Amino acid sequence: MFNVTPTAVARLIHLLADCTCDFAIRIVEKDGRLQLKRDQRRTDDTTFADGSRVVLLVAPQVARRLSMRTLDVRQTKRGIRLSLTRG
Repeated sequence: MFNVTPTAVARLIHLLADCTCDFAIRIVEKDGRLQLKRDQRRTDDTTFADGSRVVLLVAPQVARRLSMRTLDVRQTKRGIRLSLTRG
């Protein structure tokens, strides 16, 4: 199962702060790598929300790839970044 920590949800909310529309962050696979982009919800998405606001979208095929992973944050020299870890 794919998990998202509360700190990752807070970071996603921060990334969406300037977006007044009905968008969330989507994890997509492109050229074998996972990336983030703003997108709208699709009917088959797995969603993660903060209260009533959906902040993260994951398509079924990406959700399978993320199984047994956790989305969290880590501090880097460039600031706070989202990070995938096992477990």
